[in-house]
Amino acid sequence: MRGVQKRTCAGASLWDRNVLSLCCINLDTATDPCCGCGKALAQFAEGTQAITYGVEVDEARREEALSRLDKVAFGSYFRSDIGSRSFHCVFLNPPYLSMASNTGNIRAEKAFLSSARFHLVSNGVLIYIIPFYRATYAICHMLCEDFRDLTVFRFIGKEYERFRQVVFLGYRKSAEDPAADPQEVQTLYESLLEPEKLPDITELPAGRYQIPDKSCGEPVFQGEIFNIRELEEQLRRDSPEIRKFLFAGSNLELGAKRPLLPLKISQIGLLGGSGMMNGFVDSKFPHVVKGKIIKQKKTEIQTEQTGISVREVTSNRMVIHILTNDGIKRLV
Repeated sequence: MRGVQKRTCAGASLWDRNVLSLCCINLDTATDPCCGCGKALAQFAEGTQAITYGVEVDEARREEALSRLDKVAFGSYFRSDIGSRSFHCVFLNPPYLSMASNTGNIRAEKAFLSSARFHLVSNGVLIYIIPFYRATYAICHMLCEDFRDLTVFRFIGKEYERFRQVVFLGYRKSAEDPAADPQEVQTLYESLLEPEKLPDITELPAGRYQIPDKSCGEPVFQGEIFNIRELEEQLRRDSPEIRKFLFAGSNLELGAKRPLLPLKISQIGLLGGSGMMNGFVDSKFPHVVKGKIIKQKKTEIQTEQTGISVREVTSNRMVIHILTNDGIKRLV
């Protein structure tokens, strides 16, 4: 069995306290369904060989999380495809707010727990952080129904004064474990009515919870939004041959661009009119080029057997202005 060990909490930052001052030894996989910028999960798994998986809906935060976690799923957690019974540890510190659901508004603390618990393997460890006053009887029942050997600790210091956070820890039950005992649920719920009597996080014993030895393998982990950057990094790392073809574009941009065949006058007109020929030309006689298309209208009169016909014809004329040391020259 692999242990969860204690780290000192004295003088720690908010994120240090949120990771419970723990160090997971030889942790295989851990996920955070609302990872933010990835600091909490990264610090939690620091010093281990764990592969870290995070989910984040905010674009700026998920870009930051990519620099800290191994894999980051983009978009809503509830629209992501994440494997069940696939992780050793779920680190869950959900948003403290109300959110819409198919049946009306629901608290995010309950919604995240309701879904995230299924990602754990049997005997996997849940770390669930919420304000004590959000631990409703329904949440306590859910915890007792799906987890055994539950413990709850309160945070300390200014962060506790501000957020009133407590942390629940427990093992994911297996099929052989009994269902929730109503008295166990009631006892857990009543303990949260007097949070000051709960043990604080510094009293969590080293190695209190053991991580299963069995490897989880590669879990299903796909966000709501396709992560192009993750695919690019994987191809760069794992497939040198594909990398040559997919990422050669940046090298092509650096070199001189010459057409395979001489351009026709119409093609030169398109290039000039689109602005692709505009800009500074560094040569023996440096100059600046600016292309422009001017629309011209003229009237054509034709004499036919039935009479005289008049029509208006519109044409485009390509004009190139060249700024030189001797002034502006115009090519038509």
